[in-house]
Amino acid sequence: MVLNSIEPHHVIIVMVITAMDDMENQAINLEARNVDPQGQRTIGVITKPDNIPKGEHDKWVALASNRRRGQELSLGYYVVRNPGQHELDESIRFEEARVKESEYFRSSLYWPSNGELQGRLGTTFLRNALSDLLVQGILKWRPGMQRQAQQKLEEVIQKIEAQPAKPDDNVERDFHNKLMEVAEGIHDEAKGLNGFKKGFQQKLKMLYSKFEEAVEQTLPAFKVNQEVIALGAEDGVVKLSQGAFFSVVTLEEVVALRSEHIGMELPGYTPYSAVEELLRRFKEQWRTPTSECLSSAREILEALINKHLEKIFAQHPLMHFKLRDIISNIVDESTSECKDRLQRLLDMERNTFTMNNKAITLAKVSLLVRLKKAYAGPYGYMTQAEENKILQALASSNVNRFKRVEDIFLAQPTAVDAELEMMALTLAYYKIALKRVVDTVPQHIQNYLLQNTIGKDRFSDRVCKKIYEYVGGESAGGTGTRMRELMAERENIEAERRQLEDLKKRLEHSLVVMKNL
Repeated sequence: MVLNSIEPHHVIIVMVITAMDDMENQAINLEARNVDPQGQRTIGVITKPDNIPKGEHDKWVALASNRRRGQELSLGYYVVRNPGQHELDESIRFEEARVKESEYFRSSLYWPSNGELQGRLGTTFLRNALSDLLVQGILKWRPGMQRQAQQKLEEVIQKIEAQPAKPDDNVERDFHNKLMEVAEGIHDEAKGLNGFKKGFQQKLKMLYSKFEEAVEQTLPAFKVNQEVIALGAEDGVVKLSQGAFFSVVTLEEVVALRSEHIGMELPGYTPYSAVEELLRRFKEQWRTPTSECLSSAREILEALINKHLEKIFAQHPLMHFKLRDIISNIVDESTSECKDRLQRLLDMERNTFTMNNKAITLAKVSLLVRLKKAYAGPYGYMTQAEENKILQALASSNVNRFKRVEDIFLAQPTAVDAELEMMALTLAYYKIALKRVVDTVPQHIQNYLLQNTIGKDRFSDRVCKKIYEYVGGESAGGTGTRMRELMAERENIEAERRQLEDLKKRLEHSLVVMKNL
């Protein structure tokens, strides 16, 4: 602490040493020499001159006369005699102490007041010297001191502005105003308004994107011979590789599934129950990513709320604690409602349904081609030139019903046509269902969790209602005492506010004084 005080180059070091001990043994001598090795800004003050052991006066007189090698100081030394303990016990006054000090030096045989020590003996001379040094220092370092004082003043003003506003004497009005400030801050940041960036929306968008990826991993995938057929980029699924699917159903498994549902049907007929069971294998896997998405959305929401709650109510620790508890319960309620809504949504998806007949038919045809090509083996894949050659050969034979090579594969009967149709229909249905679920789940979260919780007016109304229930009434009447207790400021914040205001006034006064010097 001493080192920090004497280290700045504009500081005059007053090195007080007692004549009752060797100078080399005194810590202040070493500390002063460390920061001022040339002795340019150190003034020495020797105390206890009346207690110097017999025979050692000469070395102390030499030191006071600035003649001791290695201990010279540009500002020199002063010798003072302060009251002894018995004089202090008698409550000696300052003026009496100075008279006794003057008498001591006038009568002392060791401290001649003329020659080298003229003007160096006594507190009065020291005080005058220090006063002159202070004035000289101020004049010399004034520009730098003014800059430092101005910089410090700006720092203090910033701290004052960063301090929470002084509470309104009407605690209920103060609470309502601050709660509305919290609600508006949450609303604006959630919407990216009034200077807030889009960070909250970006976090949600990233979360919904991860949900989409997780749902895509549950999509159907079928293995025909050695090839896995699944929805891909051409179907709007762009985030998955073939190895990312949770499970792949083989052609042999589909054959076995269809066989279990065959009764007395005509050949080639596939019972709808077989298709339903195949579809159902993949539907229930949506529940886990949906639950994880809801949980993560809640975490993002709570972080946003707590950020603004901390900013506005941190100065009121009891109210801050109670509001966190109340709002946590509100978020629990919204989360529970959203969870129930999502559960019903996924329950509806158990029932296979779409009115988009054209889209599912077109998707089924395209996917059936890919499945038949995979079943046909090496001949299922040809270059464009090979495909054109086949179509030209068919046309020259007056077979004009095939406009594409894909039509040939569709027309080609196989032993597993029914099973390939089941696979194609399953993939086509999930192509439609995927687009539906990746929109409706986030929409439910947006509405039933986020909007239900932080809609500006709804948020403040719900919190107010619960606070007044806690303090014992549905309105402000009769709740003043408990509300005042909750809205009590943090213990040290008022002291900090006063300290900063006082420091601001002193710095402003210092700048005025330095300007007028």
